[in-house]
Amino acid sequence: ASQRAPLPFITINLSSPADALQNFHWLRRGAGGGSIFLNHIDDASMEVQSELLSILEGCSLSSRVRLIAASSCDLRRKCSENTFRQDLYYRLREGYLYLPPLEDRREDIPLLIEHWAKTRFQCSKPFSPDVIELLADARWPGNIRELLNLIKFAIAVSERDVIIKSDLPYDELRQTERKRKSAREISSETDETTLAILSAVHQLNERNEIASRNRIY
Repeated sequence: ASQRAPLPFITINLSSPADALQNFHWLRRGAGGGSIFLNHIDDASMEVQSELLSILEGCSLSSRVRLIAASSCDLRRKCSENTFRQDLYYRLREGYLYLPPLEDRREDIPLLIEHWAKTRFQCSKPFSPDVIELLADARWPGNIRELLNLIKFAIAVSERDVIIKSDLPYDELRQTERKRKSAREISSETDETTLAILSAVHQLNERNEIASRNRIY
């Protein structure tokens, strides 16, 4: 939506030293006034970090290029561990955007499923409510990519007018429902036990007796 939209958008993978150093010429040239995305900056080697800092301090890019850096971990922690240059960290951090993991924004999952099914896979099939509930409760260590791949798989194998649990690719996701049921059963048992204990304590108090463990039992 910016004025740079029609200009080049260059991605440089900093986890690969060879790829990073080879493509730093885009930084030196200003990427034609477009944007440069420094991906996996937390994995950049010290050599790559030094070269990047040298380029940034050697020329003024602020008016010629938009620079975006992405990290999957806390760079401040890496600075304290001396695995990331503090001067580079503060040189880059002019603005900051934190994206919480998918597990911390589960309310987005039904919206993402519906949006991607229609826009990315041109699928008009709805996901059944129990599948939506199951996916909303699941853990997502792979975040957005894991959810996107799951949706793609489920749509590809579905043979019905609605996508159901048997269309899901991972057993652990289908097991989420069994774990949830098990947790409810344990919770129910715990509630019954708690009620029995409270009832025993109440009866002992009514008789002015000490509610010791043995007496409660």
